[in-house]
Amino acid sequence: QCKSNVSLELFNYIIAKGNKNIQNIVQTNGSMLKSTTVSKLLPYIQQLRISYDAATESTYNKIRVNGNWTKLLENTQLIINEVRKQNLRTMISLDFVIQIDNYKEIPAFFALCKDLGVTPTLQKMWNWGTWELNEFKQKNVIDIAHNAHAELLDIMKSVGIHVTE
Repeated sequence: QCKSNVSLELFNYIIAKGNKNIQNIVQTNGSMLKSTTVSKLLPYIQQLRISYDAATESTYNKIRVNGNWTKLLENTQLIINEVRKQNLRTMISLDFVIQIDNYKEIPAFFALCKDLGVTPTLQKMWNWGTWELNEFKQKNVIDIAHNAHAELLDIMKSVGIHVTE
C-alpha cells in the first residue's frame, strides 16, 4: 500500500481526471508497486522509474537500509506484468545512483535490466545533506579526483557507456 498520503492524493487525482494526454513520470523506491492504486494509475504514467541502486541483495541492503530486495524484485515483476497485461506504453526504468558501494555492480545491473526487459538508468550521486563532506567525497566515485574513478570509467565502457571528460 502507498505510505505517502500526499502521493496517494496525487495518484487518485490523476486517475479521477482520466487524462491520458498528460505525461506523468513517477519515481519510486518500489515498495508501493503492489497497490491497486498504482495498477489504476499505470495508464496515465509515461515513465515509471524504480530506484534500485544495486544488482545484488547484499549491496541493496547496505545502500537501502530497511529495504527488502526480494519484495523489490517481486513488485517490479508484478508491475512489468501489469503493463504487459494492460498493453500499456509505460516505460519502466531502473535507477542506479553510482557510488563507491555499488559501482562494480554496473555490469550485473545492466544484465538484470536486460533480463527484466526494462531500461537501466545510471545517475550521478548528489549530497542532499545526507553525509558530511568528507564522507560524500569518499562515496562519490564519479568525481574525477576519486581514486576509483578510472576503474569506474572502465566498467562503464564495458557496458557501452563512453564518458568524455
